This record gives sequence, structure tokens and C-alpha cells, in this order.
Amino acid sequence: ASYAPGAEVVIEGLLKLPAFNGRTGTVDSLDEDTGRYNVLLDCPAGAGTAKWAKVKGDNLRPRLPAPPQFAPTLSVDSDLPLEYSCFLSTPGGSGGIPPTPKWEDSFGQLAMGGLSTTPLKLDALL
Repeated sequence: ASYAPGAEVVIEGLLKLPAFNGRTGTVDSLDEDTGRYNVLLDCPAGAGTAKWAKVKGDNLRPRLPAPPQFAPTLSVDSDLPLEYSCFLSTPGGSGGIPPTPKWEDSFGQLAMGGLSTTPLKLDALL
């Protein structure tokens, strides 16, 4: 594999220095003489000076991007066939999909004697 300067990578498959496996860094350049990449290793905040490593391309893989930091959205297609129309909610609240139960609803039932008040017994902690 070939990596351009600035590529974010993960080190893997090292046998002589396995402590470096899983470390992440950024490719700075390819050392043509040794055939190894100069990688600036990521270091935790406050860990001191940055460290460099020379790593064969076979021991690098691209670092996956972080997952997106937004909540998923759900939309309903209003052009559903008639047999699926029961799943559409109407503005008045009557419709196919019931609202999500709330803790307060369950607690209210508990207070009125609708649910068991027997405490749960913990048998094991795993």
C-alpha cells in the first residue's frame, strides 16, 4: 500500500515491537533508502514531545474516520400503500405508532398498585 503525506494510519503486525501495534499516527514522508514511512505518532495530551517511527507500508493500515456525531433521523413516506397506512400517525395523536412509554407512566402505575412492589433480588454480579 502507498500512503501520501498527511494520511492517518494505524500500526499493526509488528513482531519485534508489539507495543506499537494499535498506535495511530500521521504519515510524514517515505524514506526511499529504507522503504519505510516516517510516521508522527499520536500522543496523549500532556505526554511530552511527539515521537517518530519508521514503519514498513505492510505494517500500516488507513485509520477509519470517527463515526458521525449526529442523531439519526426517521421519516415516513406518506405515499405508502393503503395496507401500511395504519402505521402513520395523525396530528391528533390517533394513529398506528403508539408513543414511547415514559418512566413517569410506569411509576404512576406502581404508586397505584398496578405493578408489583416487591424489590428485585440480585443473584450475581457479572
